[in-house]
Amino acid sequence: MKHKNNLCALLLMGAGLTSLHAQQAVLAGGTDAAGSGGTVSYSVGQVAYLTAQSGTGSAAAGVQQSYEMYVITGVGENKASAMNISAYPNPATDYLMLNIPDYADSDLFYELSDVTGRVVEKRKIRYPESRIDMSCLQEATYFLKVTGGSKDLKSFKIIKSH
Repeated sequence: MKHKNNLCALLLMGAGLTSLHAQQAVLAGGTDAAGSGGTVSYSVGQVAYLTAQSGTGSAAAGVQQSYEMYVITGVGENKASAMNISAYPNPATDYLMLNIPDYADSDLFYELSDVTGRVVEKRKIRYPESRIDMSCLQEATYFLKVTGGSKDLKSFKIIKSH
């Protein structure tokens, strides 16, 4: 009788283990992507996630977060901060164009740095449209900052692709 009870307990434990699931989601698609650095699995169409919030923002676990950079200045503090500045193409391959249509021969500089903060290139802006050579840089994320005098005018997150 004792042997029969042990067998029943073992069968019940085995049946319980077959119904365990680590994660469950209904997705629109997804697959594995492979490259020279390894592989990564991704999914499209996540419908449920957890959100962590604080006084300064929020983050959704498991959801790709967008990254936006901007400079806040006081009203009338810096006339140059109203300049229309753009950088393209992004992602960049061989070069990046920095366009400042309102450019007047002023004291403007650009600074390109990597994600660790190491400055890769810093130059004075001399024309309304500047071509920044990125062909010798590794595939990575970079930050382009445009400054005028001692003021940060605009920052961009630039992706260098191959």
